[in-house]
Amino acid sequence: MNKFLLLISFTFVIFLIVYASGNYDVSTPSNDSTYSSSDDSSSNDLSDDELSACTYAQIEMKNKLKAPASAENAACRYNTYESLGYKKYQVTSYVDASNSFGASMRTNYQCTVTLPDKGSDSYYISCDLL
Repeated sequence: MNKFLLLISFTFVIFLIVYASGNYDVSTPSNDSTYSSSDDSSSNDLSDDELSACTYAQIEMKNKLKAPASAENAACRYNTYESLGYKKYQVTSYVDASNSFGASMRTNYQCTVTLPDKGSDSYYISCDLL
């Protein structure tokens, strides 16, 4: 009798371990074409040039802050981009950072970025606070 209880207990423990270690995500969508995930960024795709312009603008604004280590930039996909011609973009965004008193402040900015041509490292940027 003790061996039977031990066998049932052992089987139950194994069942619990197998069940708990499985990936049972009930929120996984089926192959339904109407499903839209919050991680799906197909409508927020950025070109390589827009992503580069965003990065240059974030670096420029971080260099202008009193406490650059506290900077939290908006994700590039949430910025506004306007093409101004060949490899020239206007980026509108914000950065949250601590001011000289330690309070977190949001600073809106707009940068005009001229990206470098292939084989060059020189880019031009001009930023204005909004």
